Amino acid sequence: MDSWSRWLFQEHPEHRLRQWAGRLKLFRFVRAYGGHANDGDELVASYRFGSIDELQSQFAALGILLNTYQLAPPQPEVGKSYSSAEFESFPSLIFGTLVEQPKWQRINGEKAYIWCHGGIVKFSISEGYEVNDGCVLAAERVEQALSALALERVDPPVDRPHCVCPKFYPQYFS
Repeated sequence: MDSWSRWLFQEHPEHRLRQWAGRLKLFRFVRAYGGHANDGDELVASYRFGSIDELQSQFAALGILLNTYQLAPPQPEVGKSYSSAEFESFPSLIFGTLVEQPKWQRINGEKAYIWCHGGIVKFSISEGYEVNDGCVLAAERVEQALSALALERVDPPVDRPHCVCPKFYPQYFS
């Protein structure tokens, strides 16, 4: 086994990733970069959106109401130091809008992290820095709701070999 495969299958054997790929229709397993990247393995599904109105409408169908500000809320100033509590008090806005990032939400009773940037909405599911069978079950339930979205799906959601998807691992999806 080459070094890439050893790393890819370090946490989960190949047969498990193949099994998950067969079960999940929208979510893809994404292996973390690791090290100092401070990222983790996750299941990811991504979609394009054309406008904030379209995004809000699609989220409303999922039972998610986005917080919209009438006036620009205070934001951190570049070069100024803040305590972690102060920094956490600033709302994260979807770039170019007065709409707050969805962050952690419940979809079909399951917890998913949602982030919007550059016309892409990313849904991710993990348990801390790891993915396990419980995450796959949660993703299957979230997929039931996401399948009704009238947004263009982005596949692969992460365009690199770290993403177990048909583009990089077609043998898992045949």
